[in-house]
Amino acid sequence: METSMLIISITLIIICVLPFLIINGKAKKKANLLKTILETKLQNDNRVLADHEVHNSFALGLDSNYNYLYFYSNNDDTEIVKKVKLNQISSCQVVKDSKRIINGKSSYELTERVRLVFYTSHHTIIDYFELYNDEDSSQLDGEIALAHSWKQKLDELLHTSDTRSTTMTTLESNNIFV
Repeated sequence: METSMLIISITLIIICVLPFLIINGKAKKKANLLKTILETKLQNDNRVLADHEVHNSFALGLDSNYNYLYFYSNNDDTEIVKKVKLNQISSCQVVKDSKRIINGKSSYELTERVRLVFYTSHHTIIDYFELYNDEDSSQLDGEIALAHSWKQKLDELLHTSDTRSTTMTTLESNNIFV
């Protein structure tokens, strides 16, 4: 009787734990694939990956000489590879596009996009890396914090002592009334 209870208990534990192990394994495999692809893109430019971060569907990386910041994203059938030469930019800002939705007496903010935007010394946009888009992903998963983290890294590399290092620019779209 005790042996059969032990076997049933072990089987139930395996059944409960196995899906989490499978999901975790797939996430690690995807992260390794994104890192490998990013390293390949840098090697194509004769560069070596020094610092990087892999998130759900994108990877950010700095080359070893801190000359370029690379971005690789793979959503469904769309592959995006971008690079920004750091000596051409003077600042980096986190831009969060959102809209306020009003439903009766309550309201809430819906984030539509989160981007790292790169500016020249003349305050013109050179390029941007889109870290989150509500059309591609249903909810935020740390993209805002990741954007601020990379903004801080870039501010240190660019030697900017901008007092707005933690300021987030928010662009609000039209209000929606439900």
